[in-house]
Amino acid sequence: MLGRRRYAMAAVAFGAHCTMLSLLSRVTEARLMARAQRHWRHSPEVTQRIAAVMALSAIDVAEPLGKQAPRSLPGFHEFVASGWSEHMLFRYLLAMQYCSARKVLDSCSGFGWGTYLVGAVASSVTGIDLDSPSLAFASKHWRDPKLDFVRGSALELPFDDGVFDVVLCMESIEHFSQADGLCYLNELRRVCRAGGVIVGSSTFPDTRLAARWMCRRNPHHLYIHTRRELERLLVHRFGSPLLLTRHYFVARRAA
Repeated sequence: MLGRRRYAMAAVAFGAHCTMLSLLSRVTEARLMARAQRHWRHSPEVTQRIAAVMALSAIDVAEPLGKQAPRSLPGFHEFVASGWSEHMLFRYLLAMQYCSARKVLDSCSGFGWGTYLVGAVASSVTGIDLDSPSLAFASKHWRDPKLDFVRGSALELPFDDGVFDVVLCMESIEHFSQADGLCYLNELRRVCRAGGVIVGSSTFPDTRLAARWMCRRNPHHLYIHTRRELERLLVHRFGSPLLLTRHYFVARRAA
């Protein structure tokens, strides 16, 4: 009886701890978002590119890429109405703080709108993806001599070691199995120079139970890491995270 009571008390305490961490994470994300918006709204180039991305219509994407394609755009009407568009844009506004005059890799770049945004400040941006129609769309719509779109696997990146200053993995690691996710991070580390930065986004719940539940809700999500799991992976491959919230992370690669 005493053992059950202690277990129940421990469970309650752990739940309260997770709730507090989630609340702190939300506050941190809100502050970061507000700071990024204040900073970049003074850049005509950035605001022009955001406007171009938001103006991309569902028809422009759906006709060549399928009916579900617009759901990958921040200008999708449901995302605008719910406010999720701001989170989609913020991923790259956050990354841009580390990309000024840097050589950047945008892994799993999809339709390339994030690659295009980062191109406002980077010296060069390479977007890589396996999906040929997405790459063709990106190359057609985002005209910028600093951008390059390459077909290739994120699990076997076709680049030499240490050639990028910043590597991005936005909303991608959850689409890999646990084993492939490790391979993905290893490849990103390999092509990132010593002292370079990795910036990523996904969802990182506090418990494995919550992670499994999230995976069951979306058949395209193969493995979701908890924040503690991701922190261990980053520490081992890059270094202690500079930032780690429920949705975003930044880490600098040690020498």
